[in-house]
Amino acid sequence: MDEVGIDVGGTFTDFIFESNSRYTVAKVPTTQLNPSDAIIQGLGSLNTTVNKIVHSSTIATNTLLERNGAKTGLITSAGFRDILQIGRQARSDIYELEPSPAPSLIHHEAIFEFPIKLDQNGKVLTNDNETPEVLYQKCLDFAAANQLESLAICLLYSYINDDLERGFESYYNQKRNNNSQYVPSFISISSVVSPEYREVERASTTVLNAYVGPVMSAYLKDFGERVRLVNDQHTADVKIVRSDGGSTSLKNASNLPVSTLLSGPSAGVLGAFSVAKQAGYRRIITFDMGGTSTDISLCDGHISFKNQLEVGGIHARTPIIDIHTIGAGGGSIARIDQGGALRVGPESAKSVPGPACYGNQKDSAVPVFTVTDANVILGRLPAESLLGNTLQLEVSESLRAAKPFLEHFNTIEDFAQAVIDVTNSNMERALRVVSVQQGYDPRDFTLVAFGGAGPLHACEVAESLDIDNVLIPRTPGVLAALGTLLADETFTVSISVLSSCTKSNIEHIRRSIDDAKRRVVAKFGSTPEVFEAVAQLRFSGQSHELNIRIPDVDNIDSSTIELIRQSFIERHQSLYGHAGYEIELVNIQVTGSKPNNKPLPLYDSPKPVSPNPTNILRHDVSFRGEMRSTPIFNRDNVETAEVFHGPVLITQLDATSVVLPAWDLFADEYGNLLLQKTGD
Repeated sequence: MDEVGIDVGGTFTDFIFESNSRYTVAKVPTTQLNPSDAIIQGLGSLNTTVNKIVHSSTIATNTLLERNGAKTGLITSAGFRDILQIGRQARSDIYELEPSPAPSLIHHEAIFEFPIKLDQNGKVLTNDNETPEVLYQKCLDFAAANQLESLAICLLYSYINDDLERGFESYYNQKRNNNSQYVPSFISISSVVSPEYREVERASTTVLNAYVGPVMSAYLKDFGERVRLVNDQHTADVKIVRSDGGSTSLKNASNLPVSTLLSGPSAGVLGAFSVAKQAGYRRIITFDMGGTSTDISLCDGHISFKNQLEVGGIHARTPIIDIHTIGAGGGSIARIDQGGALRVGPESAKSVPGPACYGNQKDSAVPVFTVTDANVILGRLPAESLLGNTLQLEVSESLRAAKPFLEHFNTIEDFAQAVIDVTNSNMERALRVVSVQQGYDPRDFTLVAFGGAGPLHACEVAESLDIDNVLIPRTPGVLAALGTLLADETFTVSISVLSSCTKSNIEHIRRSIDDAKRRVVAKFGSTPEVFEAVAQLRFSGQSHELNIRIPDVDNIDSSTIELIRQSFIERHQSLYGHAGYEIELVNIQVTGSKPNNKPLPLYDSPKPVSPNPTNILRHDVSFRGEMRSTPIFNRDNVETAEVFHGPVLITQLDATSVVLPAWDLFADEYGNLLLQKTGD
């Protein structure tokens, strides 16, 4: 066994085991208290050694959402003690009269004001009678007095001159190595975590990195040791997937956990785009519906990226794949709100207790009802279909969970269909956010449905947006795990430029790119095989930028400047309908990578079966209130070029696919299912 890709979800942990371009897949319930327990269980079932493990992690995300990170302090410039509390004064809901800000990750008393300041050019503006070393010691004394486990250091204009922050880092490492006194277990400095202008975002990102850092570091250390034990003492090359779809070492992930906040969803997009591109589809919308959430991304010939994300009310600037996430999944819980309306999600039953049909809520007088239970009642999930018949679904428990809702609906089937309709409506709105609201017509794209629940809902979601083509990959339920194996090893560095984007500034731009390259090389330990760069541009006076790719980063000349200027103007015109001011180059983002170049797995030829057999297994399935006898096929028996007319159910170990009436289904040469709308 050569390589293993692992994706930890809210409900299941997915595995794809690859050897000589052949693969096997597995799913085990996620262990919520320590996700590595499920991983070790899956690895232990191999009874062989592996050479490489790539793991998408939810540790940083869960630590933030559950607010169980380290006790963290902030070292900031004098006069900026309230920087996080004041923030940008932006409202998440402009119609909320008394908005409640997200709880801060640090207490106000855990903020230390550093007296030495820098001006906007990075020069010392005010000096103190005490040397920097004396002030560094005061910072550590402050941390000891407050029993801080982690420190974030964010000084004004340190993205221009990082001497003070680097000096503190060096002083901290010296004290920690000497074990001479109490020092925090983790520090996070802004000139490394987010070396860009905008002090609020830089401070927020640095604090977030410090908050989750000790938890992430402890997890990865334990994970590495447990992998070695289960791998017969053989040292495997272990990588963690980053939010930008690249992979990185355990050391880099430990030092920069903020870069892994969207690790799992990014791996899913990478897997989906790779599979779709192989099949000849480059304009896609990825639709990843799992047990807890749904992640959506639009790829117009390439994967799209952005630099800002928000998780649990906390904002951070870090390179990420442009993904829109909502709390809608197979485990999303249905409820009736105070106004009598049906709501579904964002609360989830997760793996414990899981949907009622899993049989884990028998001791509960009022079991929760989930989207999965609705699909079971409507016949879309046959009782014996889940996890290759290893998980028997209990329809009676789904029916029991539905009974409290019958005072609001005529029949249980009406209620179950309403749950599906509300869930699909939530996902339709999310798809519009990444398409219509960005100036794209979703009808021009193919919907790539994956995740454990994506293929169940794909046709209905596609119909709501008039999308006529759906692609379901060969292994939809573990596609994010496949994406981890396809990830290039990468590291990204951002440099603030803040100058006009003109030919006269070529030398300044070249120096900035070279500086970023040197930082990337330092993290890799060697020169990456490929460098790519992105210019973040805006018109003078604007406060937000657009990302424009810089072609041929090793040969910047006047034609390069003109090309990125024109690309920016065209993109701005497309998005906002206007263009034409002085263009400002704000940041340059350089990514070094070692391409994976891994081919997609090979698939065994299917065992052919007639698309209209007389002795096939059938199941009663409800479609819009009409119960129809629907054939059930095993995914392995769907042969290339055979056309199946909906309604059809396709079952396999990792997912069940529902093909609606008026849709046709066939398999391509790569093992993907292609669904096409044929009528009303």
